Parts: sequence; structure tokens; C-alpha cells
Amino acid sequence: MGRSQKLTGSADEAVGKIRAVGPSKAHVKRLKAVKTTSRVRGGEISRDSVAAHALATFGSSEKVKHWMNRPNPLFHGRTPRQVIEFDLVGVEAELVRIDHGVYM
Repeated sequence: MGRSQKLTGSADEAVGKIRAVGPSKAHVKRLKAVKTTSRVRGGEISRDSVAAHALATFGSSEKVKHWMNRPNPLFHGRTPRQVIEFDLVGVEAELVRIDHGVYM
């Protein structure tokens, strides 16, 4: 639509034409696959395996501590240290995303 064209129709029609911005269906499917793959490959995920993965990802215990104590938007503002208490798979999946350069 050029600058000189006028918008016609109701606001509801305009909103209906706007494409929602968010992750694609393919991206969501890959993220779900990461969670499933983490469970299958390693068997049961433990806090120790997540800690080892974090160390491998970040390279030093200081960087791991920083990441574990920093609020993460993916975890709705909670820290990985808080989330690991009830969602090991979620923290593991976030580490896999970081390994692959997928930042959310």
C-alpha cells in the first residue's frame, strides 16, 4: 500500500489483517523436539547432568553462576536456579537452545 492510499474499513478489519509476531510453527516444533530429545537421549535428567551441561556451555563456573542467578524472560523472570527445582527439562532445553544459538 502506497503512502497516498487511504485506509478504509473498520479498526477490526485492520487488526485482522495484521500478522501476529511470534515464533513460527516450525520453530515451536523444534523447541518441543529439543525437550523430548533431552529426555530420550540421556534417560532421566538430573541436576548434576544439567550442571555439567551448563559448565560445558559457558566454559567456567563463574559464568554458570552468573547465568543461573540471572532472571530469564523464558522462565517468566525467574532464574534458572529457581526453575531447576521443578523443571529440569526446561533448563536443559534452554541450554540446548544457547548451544545452538537460539535466543528467545
